Amino acid sequence: VGTEKPFASRFLEAEAVPLAARCGGFHIFHREDLRRIAPLWIEYTRRVRAFAKAEPDAYMDESFQDWAAKKGTVSAADASVKRSQALWQAEMYGYAFA
Repeated sequence: VGTEKPFASRFLEAEAVPLAARCGGFHIFHREDLRRIAPLWIEYTRRVRAFAKAEPDAYMDESFQDWAAKKGTVSAADASVKRSQALWQAEMYGYAFA
């Protein structure tokens, strides 16, 4: 969800949006490759977290599948869990955008 428009477009140039990887499986890196992408991974994670903090409703709507449709029916406890998950998810997006 977040590796597509409009969310990814907040962080990537238009031509890079289709290149953003979907996450979920295992990834194996050579340590030199990891050294090369780690600074970008951290930078994008910071940007995503800053956006999540500045615009939490937009972040949730754009980065969680069907959140906009479900948010009126989600319990306060479930919404709290999703917001906590958002911090971990920001790191995942940092990786996908790097």
